[in-house]
Amino acid sequence: MKRYIYCFFSIVCFCNSFAYDLYVDGVYYNLEIGDNMTLEVTYGDQEYTGNIIIPENVEYNGKLLKVTKIGPSAFARSSVTTITIPKSVISIESGAFSSCTMLSSVSLTEGLGSIYQNAFKNCGDLNEITIPSSVTHIYKDAFNNSGLKRLILVDGDKDLSLGNPTSGGHGSSPFQRVGIEYLYLGRNIDYFNGNMGPFDYSNINEAVIGDKVKKIPNYCFQGLYITKLTIPSSVEIIGNASLNCSTLQEVIIKDSEQALFTYCSMPFLKKLYIGRNLIYDSQYSFISIGGEQLEDLILGESFTNFNKIVFIADLKTVFSLNENPPTILYASRVFSSKTYLYGKLYVPEGCLNIYQEADGWKNFFNIFETSGIDYIKNDKRNTNVRYNLMGQPIGNDYKGIIIEDGVKKIIR
Repeated sequence: MKRYIYCFFSIVCFCNSFAYDLYVDGVYYNLEIGDNMTLEVTYGDQEYTGNIIIPENVEYNGKLLKVTKIGPSAFARSSVTTITIPKSVISIESGAFSSCTMLSSVSLTEGLGSIYQNAFKNCGDLNEITIPSSVTHIYKDAFNNSGLKRLILVDGDKDLSLGNPTSGGHGSSPFQRVGIEYLYLGRNIDYFNGNMGPFDYSNINEAVIGDKVKKIPNYCFQGLYITKLTIPSSVEIIGNASLNCSTLQEVIIKDSEQALFTYCSMPFLKKLYIGRNLIYDSQYSFISIGGEQLEDLILGESFTNFNKIVFIADLKTVFSLNENPPTILYASRVFSSKTYLYGKLYVPEGCLNIYQEADGWKNFFNIFETSGIDYIKNDKRNTNVRYNLMGQPIGNDYKGIIIEDGVKKIIR
């Protein structure tokens, strides 16, 4: 009797392993019963191949059924090469595209909310993906062992939780140990996992931070291969060790009237532009910015106070673009003795006497007035190019103080 029951159970399980409710235009679906009857994409008798376009709605017996999910393992181990997912889909479930080794293009649209564990695991041909701003959760290992090289997190106001989103972003990140080389970070990331960052063990060598980002999480760029990074004026907090990247040689902190809280020393820089005040939230401690390799420091017009920021490096040049000398409360701490002795301080035209009398600044042995644009005036190769105050070419959409044909202008 036990033998017959076991055999019957085995047959039922085998049949259900390929169960589906609908098959329409090459796609298998299961019907989800509720107040609104919806469809979940699933697998069926035939393997998916080639280019697949998931419809937003499926008509069946005169009723329009909305497609809202890509089900667990729906396309797993199939020969699909491209997939287009409509705005009606709110989640991509666990293992949905796992081991789709020929999948090279995935089109996601606004409306998608969650990408679950192992969703794109082992997709070796998937080199680039754009995550819409509507996505709020990406679970751990979602892109584990994929071929991802370019990751674009679209600008958005909603925070993106990575790892285990139920705990506000905790555990293994979906982007750890993925060979990403280019990152566009368009919004805030919620992530916490001890002293690990969301992109640890990736190959990121270029990162762009969008104007919607307000905080850079702890350890965000540590151990990566970035050489230059611009912090937009929207950023309010730089998390602990987030810029501890041994290859990072230049950081530009854009101008703003709003102070920037920083918990990161940026220890490997050679050049630093600070366009606003920095605050280290500690009652007693100081924070050293730039490490011992820092050579050139440029302070923007909105930088007015050093607070508890110090520079341990022996700086070669310091540019202060503020006509009023920024406040130095701890002259013996802010700059090294060799910076005062041998470093060159450049101040705006007409401000030499003010700096020579200001506390902390008067300690410099070498103070010079400069317009900050002499080297640009002498460059005749690009007479139509506009520059920022650091001498870098800028586009036509740039706002703020610019240099055009050797003249400072304000573009609002």
